[in-house]
Amino acid sequence: MPFLLNVDLAKRVWFARYLPLLTKQEAIMADNKDFQDPFNVFYFLGFLAAFLAIPLLPATLTLIRVFNGYATF
Repeated sequence: MPFLLNVDLAKRVWFARYLPLLTKQEAIMADNKDFQDPFNVFYFLGFLAAFLAIPLLPATLTLIRVFNGYATF
């Protein structure tokens, strides 16, 4: 019966048996921690700003030039 309680640990060790010893121990230790999502809303907003700002840069500069009365940069 004790084997049935450690099925999860046995699966992790079986998966990690082809890895070096240090990496195997790190893989087992990493599974014991709660997973936290590495992404948050600020990463999404930053990506959205870069995704929109780069293609729209010529249009933005043209609008600034139009509003300034076609003054030279």
